[in-house]
Amino acid sequence: MAGRAARLAPLTGTGDDLIRPVHAGPLLPGRPGAPGAGLAALTDMLLRVSRMADDLPQITELDLRPVIARRDGALAADARIRLQPAQPADAYLRQLW
Repeated sequence: MAGRAARLAPLTGTGDDLIRPVHAGPLLPGRPGAPGAGLAALTDMLLRVSRMADDLPQITELDLRPVIARRDGALAADARIRLQPAQPADAYLRQLW
């Protein structure tokens, strides 16, 4: 049930546009006789990760796999984060060599 979707941080709105395109997207609300995933917790996780990526420019890559969304919440079972030194925020700031 692999699937990928990408957007630039910070996310705005509800994050549904990242959930629906993946292959498992239609299965997340559940069906009769099968419980649905915690969509509210999953979208909350997406928005929090987006905010973290925006607040910490040192994060150049973030891979959460697998993300498990259940009725009682969502969690990332494994995470891989690539960091680089942060660049100065002022584009006109010169470095002395």
